[in-house]
Amino acid sequence: MENNKKFFVLAYFLLPKNILWKGAEKLEEYHGRTPYRILFLKDSDGKQAVVADIYPENYYEDYFSGQKSLDEIGESILNFYDKATGEFCEEYETLADYSQIRNKLSFMFISRHRNRDMLKQLVYIDYGDIALIFQVVFINRKQCGVASSKINYQMLKHWGISKEQLYTDAFMSAPNITPAKIMTEDEAICECLGVPCKGDEKANMYTVINGIYQMGSGVILYKGLGEVIKKKTGKKDFYVLPSSIHELLLVPVDISVSVKELKQMVKQVNRDQVSVEDYLSDEIFTYNADTEEFKPYGKESQ
Repeated sequence: MENNKKFFVLAYFLLPKNILWKGAEKLEEYHGRTPYRILFLKDSDGKQAVVADIYPENYYEDYFSGQKSLDEIGESILNFYDKATGEFCEEYETLADYSQIRNKLSFMFISRHRNRDMLKQLVYIDYGDIALIFQVVFINRKQCGVASSKINYQMLKHWGISKEQLYTDAFMSAPNITPAKIMTEDEAICECLGVPCKGDEKANMYTVINGIYQMGSGVILYKGLGEVIKKKTGKKDFYVLPSSIHELLLVPVDISVSVKELKQMVKQVNRDQVSVEDYLSDEIFTYNADTEEFKPYGKESQ
């Protein structure tokens, strides 16, 4: 889009001179919006780098409609940088030492289609139209802040570890730093309001999320989760609805709703309620709590 090019030219000159805008990578268009992945470099040697996904159409429209000035747009872009490097500056410096971040490893699902270019660089496991990526997660519990760094092949080479070692360490670390939570809709509402819930009634849908309520879609792969789910729900076979990159929904297979209806519901919710940034998939998955097998619907067990 020509408007995007004009925006980048304008915004580039608004950034302070000590922050370098190295480049912008065009991502997959989704529902009429084309995000760009921006790489900011704090130092010319590239030691402090921050990546942010920005949607130029929004800024462009804000400027030419008179809602925001160029200075305000530049300030908005810089907020991406400040948020990532502020309270977590010291933590990011530990990324070079695997021994310091080994217990901070986690994983999450993202859309393969929307992140095709990015996945060329990242370490991931294929799960149909979604991909399990690995990351280092920094949690500032005092300020309720969370930051993360996605793991790519260059990082593996620097650390001197294999993909298999990363997988093993991440599956051990993730449940400790971001424990799983399984809630009914009523329990989720009660927790949000800070009020107690009446009993623990069985429901037709359960939310699976992590304890920080962010980047929790990978929780479904935690070892031992199957027993927790069976105890909570009294069921073992489920359809899994990809609510967002942050959470998944479990629906017992014995409810009177067809797969076709569930797919239609997922697509509708994705269009009406899920942001472009949080979108995961329009497909349905399945989960067996006995075997803890998670897979795309219709795919044969391995």
